[in-house]
Amino acid sequence: VGEDFEGVLRGVRERCVLAGKRVGAWVGGERLEGGCEGIGRSGELLVRVGGEVRGLIQADEVRIEE
Repeated sequence: VGEDFEGVLRGVRERCVLAGKRVGAWVGGERLEGGCEGIGRSGELLVRVGGEVRGLIQADEVRIEE
């Protein structure tokens, strides 16, 4: 982790267009759908699926659900 990781993370959070939106994601062949909670402390995408917040580090595809 670089010295300015917090600065980079802050910038990503400010520009995240997914935060507050309903999203669908393909993760390891599994389709997840839920509300995007934003970006976590390690840079992962936080998605509330059911009652659980999951941190997505890697996904094949993430889309805003209309």
